[in-house]
Order: sequence, then C-alpha cells, then structure tokens
Amino acid sequence: QYMENEQDFIRRAANGDREAFMKLYEAYFHTVFRFISYKVGHRETAEDLAQDTFLKALASISNFRGDSKFQTWITQIAKFTVMDYYRQKYQYQTVELEDYLASTGPNLWEDDKNAENEDKNCKNEALLEQILAKLPLNYQQILRNRFLNTMNLKECAESMNITVNNAKVLQFRALEKLKTL
Repeated sequence: QYMENEQDFIRRAANGDREAFMKLYEAYFHTVFRFISYKVGHRETAEDLAQDTFLKALASISNFRGDSKFQTWITQIAKFTVMDYYRQKYQYQTVELEDYLASTGPNLWEDDKNAENEDKNCKNEALLEQILAKLPLNYQQILRNRFLNTMNLKECAESMNITVNNAKVLQFRALEKLKTL
C-alpha cells in the first residue's frame, strides 16, 4: 500500500500535526490489523494491539529516519507489540483457589474457548514457521513479505533488491514448493 505525499505526512506528524498522523493511521490501520489478527487470531485482541501499535508509532514517529517504508516500520512495531503481548500473556499467574472456584459461569468458559483458539493459532503459526524453515531463504523472505507483512510485489522486489518480474517468479516458485511440503 502506498499513500501519496507519505513523506510529507510523516514529517508533519513528527512535528506534532495530529491530523497528518491520522492520515497515516487511516492509510495503514487495516494492514496493521490484518497482520496482528493473523498473529493472535482474536478480533478484539487484534484491535487493541493495533491501537497500541499506533500509539507507540505516534510516540516515536520523530525517530523514523525514512530508511524503510512507513509500512515496514509500522509492521515492525506491530511485530514487537505482539511479542510483548505474548510475553505478558504467558507469564505465570497465581490465583487463589476460592477466587477460581467462585468465578464459574459463562465468562470463565468463554475465556477458555478464546484461550483454546489462541493456543490453536500459536500451534498453527509454529507449524507454518517449521514449514517455512524448510524453504530456501529467498522463498521464505518473499512469502513472509507478501503474506505476513502484507507487502505488494513492488515493495517485495524493492526490499529484496530484485525486479518485480523476478519477485513474481520467486513467489510462484515458493508457493509451488510450499504446496509440496
């Protein structure tokens, strides 16, 4: 995804222009949400984490050097936000037995179901990572950029220093190899 005058909006946002940052937010929220949603598998959690991602981006936009595309930068922030979420989620928590037994009801079971879905997504992601690890590095890179980082072919080609046609061929071959695995 590319937005016209993106550098201008970034510069203005870095200087405190909230409207300019809102334009960046509107342009990239869906991409960030999709990325996070794939990682956590729960809509409300993904929405919260996407909001956190943009709050972090707003706080540090003056540090954005422009070495990469804004989408790449915001996706990196999203990636670390998801990692922080899982670190916090899987810390050991203690609960008094009386409190646990007193908390029976639909919310308890709903939370268990959500936890099961998130655990299933974690297992699926781990399986995907195992399969991707069997591919050559350039195949891994094109698939991660295209489908996990939601880059278009032009952005993939730029990030890999290849032509768009080579990116298309590489993607096709990577998907064919992935099918055999």
